[in-house]
Amino acid sequence: MIGMWRRRRRKKKKKEKEKKKKRRKEEEEEEEEGEEEEKKKKKKRKKEKKKKKKKRKKEKKKRGRKRKKCWKVFYLRSEANV
Repeated sequence: MIGMWRRRRRKKKKKEKEKKKKRRKEEEEEEEEGEEEEKKKKKKRKKEKKKKKKKRKKEKKKRGRKRKKCWKVFYLRSEANV
């Protein structure tokens, strides 16, 4: 009779250990997935930032400093060339 109770206890302990192992594995997998998702999000943000920066640069170039075209400048240049 005593041996029977020991076996039952051992079985119970074994089951508990297996459950704990499963939980740990699941938690680790979830953490890894979460980390991968964060990395992807960071990459995406970085790309978006770069695109915005490029866009701003292009706009800045387009705006630029526009000089007023004066008739004297063209006249003097044309005389200098002649």
